[in-house]
Amino acid sequence: MWILLSILNVVFAYYAEKSYDVNKAQCKFFLFLIVVANVIILGLRDIGVGFDTNVYIELYFQEAKKISGFRDLFFTESEGDKGFLLLAWVSTLLGNDPRILMFITELFIISFVIIGIYKSKKLLNYNITWFVLLFVLCFQHDTINLMRQFCAMSILFYGYSFILQKRYGAYLICQGSALLFHTTSLVLLLVLLLHLSLNSSKEIQKIALLSIAVILLLFLFFYFKFVDFLHSTGLMQSLYFNRYGEDSNLLTDGAMGMAMPLLLGIQILIYIFAKKTQCILPNYLYMLLTLSMFTIVFQFASFYTIKNLYRLGYYFYLILIMYYASMFQSKKISITVLSYLFVMMTMYLQVKSIYNDYVNHNPGCTVYKSEILGIK
Repeated sequence: MWILLSILNVVFAYYAEKSYDVNKAQCKFFLFLIVVANVIILGLRDIGVGFDTNVYIELYFQEAKKISGFRDLFFTESEGDKGFLLLAWVSTLLGNDPRILMFITELFIISFVIIGIYKSKKLLNYNITWFVLLFVLCFQHDTINLMRQFCAMSILFYGYSFILQKRYGAYLICQGSALLFHTTSLVLLLVLLLHLSLNSSKEIQKIALLSIAVILLLFLFFYFKFVDFLHSTGLMQSLYFNRYGEDSNLLTDGAMGMAMPLLLGIQILIYIFAKKTQCILPNYLYMLLTLSMFTIVFQFASFYTIKNLYRLGYYFYLILIMYYASMFQSKKISITVLSYLFVMMTMYLQVKSIYNDYVNHNPGCTVYKSEILGIK
């Protein structure tokens, strides 16, 4: 089913891209089919397909049953994220089966992503097919495992179109909404800072880049103090503090260290290719460099602090693959160079996947099951 879903996503994306300039209604129809395919296949899976489903679905669903109305939702003393609790509460209104929450969650995630694709396509002029293919390779499996984070990521991906339009107030509303689903979504404020310097002089851009690099280094060196600060100010719940704080059972053992140079090398090579071929605009190249730097820093942090910190890089990588999709469609790139780029991207994703499986005690690719669809 995973292969079938991947094929459907890419095929529908191909026809959406093909019809984008000639028939907007047809383009929207094919994008809608991507939503339908994902909601049916991912939304109707069994509990247990995706390790977060065993942890959060039943917990949030039962917690939501205690809420008598919308006003009670944000005043409950629950340790859970209020945004995901809202989805759980809506699910309880529709029935008594926790799988409804998985259906609602998948609908929520994929809808924001697809709307975000349509909005940002007009602003970045990237290839929808390439984006969806990279999304499938990067994130399709993670969407069923990291549901609350992907709720936050999908909102911010949609909100990124507001940054591109310089509608920063609208983006901050999306940022606040994402925060209700996952505290880690705060990291994407760094992208807002990047864009504020994007149309400035090269000197200002260098200062902005240096400032962000310093912030990231301070984050790495004072990570646990930063976590303590977030917890003490109430921005981080005790649930996350216990998981990501100094006493966490997710402290890294420093293994898989050889993967780091390979990941860094592949990202650098992709950047060099982009710069030498001039296949994307200078501002895009600036974003390509900085977003790559963010993903590498958080991957690096997961080797030396808390294993799961690589997930913070996902926020930036979801934005980054839009710039890759823009780069890959350039007529300045030959088929040979494009092949090299795609091989490097695939290598990067495979190494990252192997490491992430190691972090999660090698869960492997989850076997698809759906009682509703009769697949066991």
